[in-house]
Amino acid sequence: AGNDQKRTAVVEDGIAKKHYPLSVGTYVGMNGGRVVLIRPDRVIIEERLPGQSPKAKKPKVKRITVMLHQEDEAQP
Repeated sequence: AGNDQKRTAVVEDGIAKKHYPLSVGTYVGMNGGRVVLIRPDRVIIEERLPGQSPKAKKPKVKRITVMLHQEDEAQP
């Protein structure tokens, strides 16, 4: 949802049956991942690789792409 300036994605915890909004900067996951980009069809998350100094200017990261399911907003 949203526009190119401010996007929000909503994800569902299938086990707890809860929904959570994500925006750029939201921390997610067990490894301190952070949402860095939201596209209409995917969310990009970056996680720092372990063993790095927290003060590193250019930390090495792993990018994770989570594909989103599109829901038809026209249906009631």
